[in-house]
Amino acid sequence: MEDQKIKRHKQIAAIIGIILLAALYLATFILALCRFDGASSLFMGALACTVVVPILIWIYIWLYGLLTRKKTIATLFPDAPDDDEVLEAQLAKAQSMQAGDTQNEDISQRTSDSGAVVKPKNDTADKVHGKRRT
Repeated sequence: MEDQKIKRHKQIAAIIGIILLAALYLATFILALCRFDGASSLFMGALACTVVVPILIWIYIWLYGLLTRKKTIATLFPDAPDDDEVLEAQLAKAQSMQAGDTQNEDISQRTSDSGAVVKPKNDTADKVHGKRRT
């Protein structure tokens, strides 16, 4: 029930925004054709609003998404995972490592996330033989 009210309010706000932008474009067009005192300054103001108002709307939607941590149409990187998704993946990885789910890995060779082979670190052997890894 609550979601339907929110959706309805968003639809009403979108329709009002469309009507206001269309009226602004129409006023800019009409003022471009008019010839009376002050028409040029009104036209320049309407032309400036034609550029500024959509930018301000985009900034408002972007800030709303940023503050509520929701993806919106103004999200800069919509395909990037949310912070919550990244944290959940890291938590699941840490829990699986604590549980000892690394049985399938070969101890002599491990691969990093990029696919490069990483040799396991053997600190005790280095200390006994006095070697340093570079």
